[in-house]
Amino acid sequence: MAIHDLPEKMREIFNLSRKEQLSYREIAAQLGISEETVRKQISNALARLRSQVGYAPVAIITLLSLIPPVH
Repeated sequence: MAIHDLPEKMREIFNLSRKEQLSYREIAAQLGISEETVRKQISNALARLRSQVGYAPVAIITLLSLIPPVH
């Protein structure tokens, strides 16, 4: 699945933003990084996801991320 293919740190930031619904400020504080880094990581994650799954709404991508991968 596309989200599982993101680099580990990018996936963590994306999940904190989308699944945990934390603000960029909260994510930055929790991870000890800048808000700008959070913003860039989210932007890069969305770009990667769009390139893999097309331009589906982010809500659909987030919902799909909740489904465990089938091996």
